[in-house]
Amino acid sequence: MPRNINSYQLAKLLNRDPLELLAQVQDVTNDICTDEFQILTDEAIELVCLENNLDIELIDTAKTSHQYRARAPIVTIMGHVDHGKTTLLDAFRTDFNKCNTEYGAITQTIGAFTVKVPGIKLVDNEDIGGSANEITFIDTPGHEAF
Repeated sequence: MPRNINSYQLAKLLNRDPLELLAQVQDVTNDICTDEFQILTDEAIELVCLENNLDIELIDTAKTSHQYRARAPIVTIMGHVDHGKTTLLDAFRTDFNKCNTEYGAITQTIGAFTVKVPGIKLVDNEDIGGSANEITFIDTPGHEAF
């Protein structure tokens, strides 16, 4: 049985209703759980499984930091309409000026572009689905239609 799971996940593993299992967790631990997505303690998992006549062994399934793939950063620019988000991003673009193509110079759609940062390696791992010296920017409209 994995550690660091919530009562919803435990209920699915035990083929039980999540809210019924949450009530059982509260009964056997004498603790109040706020909802079925609260992470359970090892003791709570073991007690619930004992109540359900299951003999379990808890295992660690969490990834350590060295198991995650490094990725180039993604920057999202958000803010109110006509406050200069796209103008700021146009300063990073060398081949395109989005403000000149938008009606009233106001962004109408979500856009994204990638900028190379020469001479800087932002991540150590080359297996990131892109270059190690790239930053992706996402531009968002600021009006309520977005």
